[in-house]
Amino acid sequence: MEISAPKGKFMVHMLHSAYFFPQTVDVKWSATAQGKPNLPVWLHLFHSKHRAISYLIGTPVTPFQQITIHVIAKRLDNYKSAEQLITIISNEDVRYNSSTQQIAELKIKNVEAEEFTNMRNDHIKRLEKAIHETFRGKGVNPYIFNIIPEIQNPPEEFYRVANQIKIGSIVQIGTQQHFHANVHRILEGLRKNPQYCHKTILFPWTNTFAHSSPSTGANLILKI
Repeated sequence: MEISAPKGKFMVHMLHSAYFFPQTVDVKWSATAQGKPNLPVWLHLFHSKHRAISYLIGTPVTPFQQITIHVIAKRLDNYKSAEQLITIISNEDVRYNSSTQQIAELKIKNVEAEEFTNMRNDHIKRLEKAIHETFRGKGVNPYIFNIIPEIQNPPEEFYRVANQIKIGSIVQIGTQQHFHANVHRILEGLRKNPQYCHKTILFPWTNTFAHSSPSTGANLILKI
């Protein structure tokens, strides 16, 4: 199987057990780059709250234009396994030919991480727009590095909790350089004055999901 994923744009590819077995069954998912022990840094295996489904997500930021992913689905009822090779093909884009050097984390309440995997809504489009408006600077070229549930539990605990309560999400924003000095100054301002959270001119994402989430600058963390 081949899928197209433009560099610099967040991609989602759904894995469903019905494409691995004759019928839909609960499975344990695993994925690595072909011949490697792990996935490439930019690609992530996202576990759905439904065990029959998982997703490959991430933004291609790499000098390579093609990579093959080895996916294994192991049934939970009889432990039989099925495998697929998925080749991800990216276009050449010199803006995204390196690797992630710095990550900022944005917490979004009341919007579950899995909602971002539904490409039929405009969550990703709106989020990418807000990120580009917020993390400005020459050569920064920000992108969605990863999206994870706000609560990070072991897999079995996650499945139990995720089907009982609504879990928020953490959006990880990456850059191949370093974020502009203004971002560091904003973070320092947040530590000294919580009212910074309400300055939408500093945090364009504040209103991005205002209908369902008080996502504000107060939820911004910078990682190096």
